[in-house]
Amino acid sequence: MNFVFDSVTVRFDGIPVLDSVSFNLQAGGAVLLTGASGAGKTTLLRLMYGACRPSAGTLLLNGMDAATIKASKLRKLRTKMGVVFQDARLIPAFTVYQNVMLPLIISGHSKRAADSRCLDVMSDLGISYLREKFPAQLSGGERQLCALARALVAYPDCIVADEPTAQLDSGSVERIVQALMREHARGATLIVATHDELVVQRFSGVGRLHLNEGRIEHALMPTVEVPSSEVV
Repeated sequence: MNFVFDSVTVRFDGIPVLDSVSFNLQAGGAVLLTGASGAGKTTLLRLMYGACRPSAGTLLLNGMDAATIKASKLRKLRTKMGVVFQDARLIPAFTVYQNVMLPLIISGHSKRAADSRCLDVMSDLGISYLREKFPAQLSGGERQLCALARALVAYPDCIVADEPTAQLDSGSVERIVQALMREHARGATLIVATHDELVVQRFSGVGRLHLNEGRIEHALMPTVEVPSSEVV
């Protein structure tokens, strides 16, 4: 799955949250998105999974113009994406196991195949013991691990993760890093917004975009092309 940003600007109440951002992320590429709170990282990620649209500029989502894409095509595109939200967004009435399994049920996997895959992913992330608990019974870190398991379970073509290691200890961070690395090695396109220096260190070989006040301030992009005019 690939993404092309061409002078993309997003304004809320007339104020630019992203300002003339341009870069290309090719299918199978990986990039870390860094910057202070309020730099525009979450807005950029929301553009990638179609939760908001550009106020100006052009954004192509796997070759489709985000400004004109039909709702049916956007829904189909999202089924190929695994998204980890900052606030986890687990379904309160579902157990952890049901939350993690949901993408497999939606995509039509058999119950047997879904059970097997769900258990494997939860085991890899060290959360098998949480399977019968409900989101309200979990710590913030546990909710993040469950949200990541849900994002990975259906073998997505692309993983979009917004601060997936927030509130986690170093051991859990390492589990997440390893899981994301395996997905990238499998061929998934990967973009991760993070403040975590351990994540930055472990992903030192992938691309990096640093945002400041909605603009690309610095880029180190072995897998992403950034026009020189966007790099300060």
